[in-house]
Parts: sequence; structure tokens; C-alpha cells
Amino acid sequence: MPDSAPSAATSTLADLGVRTGERPVATVLHRGDAATVTLLSLPPGAEMPDHAAPRDAVVMGVEGSAVVTFEDETAALSVGVGVSLRAGRRHRVTPGAGGAVLLLIVSPHP
Repeated sequence: MPDSAPSAATSTLADLGVRTGERPVATVLHRGDAATVTLLSLPPGAEMPDHAAPRDAVVMGVEGSAVVTFEDETAALSVGVGVSLRAGRRHRVTPGAGGAVLLLIVSPHP
């Protein structure tokens, strides 16, 4: 029977250079023609203030929890739970009590 091990390398968050601390840290994992993939580490109390996404994006919880607040609704993110953002939609991100690590997949420049 052939070996069924994955052909791609796997990594932990520490292997990827994700740091936690007092300030948010963004770690770009991949930048390509199809998308940019970034891990964003948000320590407790490090809210990302109101801003607009410059391009369409998907934000997925990897560790901890966070709340994304839009003008008219909120989305709770946890491990494996995400939200889709349309370019230009204003929002803010508030990490949970234990902080959060979020995966951002952003569409390419037009």
C-alpha cells in the first residue's frame, strides 16, 4: 500500500512565526496572483478600529475568538468560523478575552 502522508509540509503557528504580545502582529504567509494570505495575531484589548477592507476578503478564526462589528450587524469568529467581507464595507475587529489569531485571505489587486 502506498504511503498516505500528505505531500505538503505542515506547520504550527509557532513554526510560521506568529507572535503574540501587546500589539497586533501580521504575518504574510503567501502573496500571489490569486490571493494574499495573512495570519493576524490580536492580543486581548488590541481592537482594530473601524476601517474598510480595500478588497474582498475572508476572515477565519484560527485560535481564540473575536467579534467583527459592521454598521448593522456583528459576526462572532472562533476556530474554524469565518466571515466574508466585501471591498469597502466598514468594520472593526475586537479580540476575545484570550486574544485571537485570524487568517485573512484577500483577493488580489484588480
